[in-house]
Amino acid sequence: MIYFTSDLHGYHSNICYGTSVWPDKETNCRKYDTVCEMNNAIVDSINSRVKKDDILIHCGDWSFGRPINAWRLRVRLNCANIIHINGNHCNAIRKNHIIFIGEDYLPTPIQKIFSEVHEAPFKFEYGGYDFICSHYPPQPSTNFNTPNTIWVHGHNHHKCDNNEIHQKYNVIDVGWDGEIYSIDEIINIIKNK
Repeated sequence: MIYFTSDLHGYHSNICYGTSVWPDKETNCRKYDTVCEMNNAIVDSINSRVKKDDILIHCGDWSFGRPINAWRLRVRLNCANIIHINGNHCNAIRKNHIIFIGEDYLPTPIQKIFSEVHEAPFKFEYGGYDFICSHYPPQPSTNFNTPNTIWVHGHNHHKCDNNEIHQKYNVIDVGWDGEIYSIDEIINIIKNK
């Protein structure tokens, strides 16, 4: 099975309510007391649905902080096949940094902890649908709306779910909110719009 998520923001202290210094944290933070609690929730939500032989497509913003945090989050996930699409907070992944642990380093650059790493868009076909996966949603001027095209994205953290593009077209935000979406669930959501 293929699953989707985005914007895990592992180790991101400002998106975690208990550690955030953001003035608008009441409306823009995840309701966890600690980053560890948030990271555990991310891992549990993925491992409860996505099995070892499944494919997880992650649409950007994997983790924050040092490059080692990308690896720390990745090794806790059971899924062997993760396709990552770079987002605006993926510079360490984009630059393919080597992961350092003290004086030692992992023999693998960050990009190698994923099955594939792409800049957007990442496209594939499934069940008669053409999927376009990116970190950012389509712009109003984007010409993509054919009946068999589904645009899957992150970045907005579900803040734009009710805008015209999401309501009118086959567009869905899969940003992590505790839920992981299967490809069949996405198709059903689009069919029921």
